[in-house]
Amino acid sequence: MATRRDLRREFRRRLRAVTEDPELEADLILTRVLKISRADLLADPDKTVKPDEIRLVERLVNCRLQGKPLPYVLGEWEFYGYCLKVTPAVLIPRPETEILVDAALEAIPPDAEGLAVDVGTGSGAVAIALAGARPRITVLATDISLAAVAIARENLARHRLQERVELYVGDLLVPIKSRLTSGRLLAVVANLPYVPTAETAKLAWEPVVALDGGPDGLTVIRRFLDQARDFLPSGVPVFLEVGYGQAEAVRAEVLRRFSGADVTVRLDLAGIPRVIGFVTSADGQGRPAANRNPDLTS
Repeated sequence: MATRRDLRREFRRRLRAVTEDPELEADLILTRVLKISRADLLADPDKTVKPDEIRLVERLVNCRLQGKPLPYVLGEWEFYGYCLKVTPAVLIPRPETEILVDAALEAIPPDAEGLAVDVGTGSGAVAIALAGARPRITVLATDISLAAVAIARENLARHRLQERVELYVGDLLVPIKSRLTSGRLLAVVANLPYVPTAETAKLAWEPVVALDGGPDGLTVIRRFLDQARDFLPSGVPVFLEVGYGQAEAVRAEVLRRFSGADVTVRLDLAGIPRVIGFVTSADGQGRPAANRNPDLTS
């Protein structure tokens, strides 16, 4: 019978065709199937693996060799310390989106009570991270996809946050319009589709509705900013994740609706402008949102 060592060697060899880190991916697939930690996998390399477990590992590796992203192969992925269920109904949570969470948490005091809003919640990753870090807030999370909201609901239950995060299906801020003035609104975060239509084919495994931002990638962001202007009270910090090269254009879109806003930009770990921030005001003038990085667009 095959040992863990045998399988690691074989699947590392095969996975070189699709990944730059075949050792890590082989180990993640093996630990997922065997329900053990990577430390356990490495500590007992000569332990034999059951035939049914080998068949399942083979199936998952074959899915990966067909180009399916590793998080979808595993059926789960980590974000901000939380293990989340992911399927092709939701975007794969990405490290750069943790910067969006960081920005919102800097705007929300640790002991604050009130509401936060997560627009385009997908798997619920951002809503879960916010609710977990700020135990006295309620998060209103929206998504246009029923399938995505179903996954988010499972993730909330997994982390026992279903009483702290309210899920809504609909277009951006529309389904929670009446809630936006029902309590103290602490922050709004939005991770919206921002991939130009022509580029969505490169991400074929992920849901188009969560990717496609129109011809220039900003169609949904513009609609969100229109709703922010029309629905949000004054004094609310707003944070938007944006794509590569989009910060200046999004800044301009903010200023068209909040003419005096001091728009801030937060960089990701690669130095790419990733999160746009500003604070709403009733007269459309706006104020700066909390920011640790310099405004590179002014």
